[in-house]
Amino acid sequence: MTRTINIRKGISYETRLTTVIRLAKYIAENQGQVDPVLLCDFFEAGYNEDALIELIGLVALRTFTNYVYAVTGVPLDFPEAISLK
Repeated sequence: MTRTINIRKGISYETRLTTVIRLAKYIAENQGQVDPVLLCDFFEAGYNEDALIELIGLVALRTFTNYVYAVTGVPLDFPEAISLK
């Protein structure tokens, strides 16, 4: 569980995973824009365009579900995640 909490906080001790986390966070925080340096790091870490599309899809899905919850207040149907605070 600690690894999951660390990933949610944007922390990883694995270089490749850190690359993914940094890029996903940047995309989410900058409304789909990409820092060319982070994108280059992503590809240099061994990921390909398929992985990039999948990552963008995951960011979009999380954004969508967060918006749905924020607007509707629909109840969660799974255990609530531990707070990061």
